Amino acid sequence: MNLYILLTNTGTILTRIIGLFTGYKYNHVSFGFDKNLECIYSFGRLKPRNPFIGGFVEENINEGLYKIKKNTRGLVLKIKIDKNLKSKIEENLKPFITEKHLYGYNTYGLINNALGRNNKKNHRNYFCSEFAAKIFSESKVYDFKKPDVLVRPEDFLKINRVVTVYEGLLINYNKKLVKKPLHLWISFVTILKLIKGSD
Repeated sequence: MNLYILLTNTGTILTRIIGLFTGYKYNHVSFGFDKNLECIYSFGRLKPRNPFIGGFVEENINEGLYKIKKNTRGLVLKIKIDKNLKSKIEENLKPFITEKHLYGYNTYGLINNALGRNNKKNHRNYFCSEFAAKIFSESKVYDFKKPDVLVRPEDFLKINRVVTVYEGLLINYNKKLVKKPLHLWISFVTILKLIKGSD
């Protein structure tokens, strides 16, 4: 089984500002077990059109802000995990899923992250890469060797066993997934025709 990591750039004003500080093209990170990325976890906007209210979110690349921002670019990564590791991740995710109303967005921490400052005020508030780093660290997926509040989306590329699945417009991601079986089917039909023609 795999753990999927999604790095994105939606092109919003906030993401452009973050990009000016970090110099990296992707500035949001989500993760989950769903290959289709229809159930992934992060901290971000609670309402797609309101950038000022944030918290724990269960994202779907076909809905919400991703549906509005059709030019969103993404980088999809995967890590092979076993059942024990998946159970640990699920266990650490459970408080966020069941009590999501208790958590808020760490705007203060995001600003300090961009400035390279290790400063955490509210331990129930997170921004996307801080949250993902916390879950990865506590679940023993990966140790970033620095405080969660200083982890950035590009740091997830440093995980030694990570594999790139897709990079491009997010709207085309699931279209790419269904192409492989179709090509295999066409190849199979072509082979049958060649065999039949040689009889």
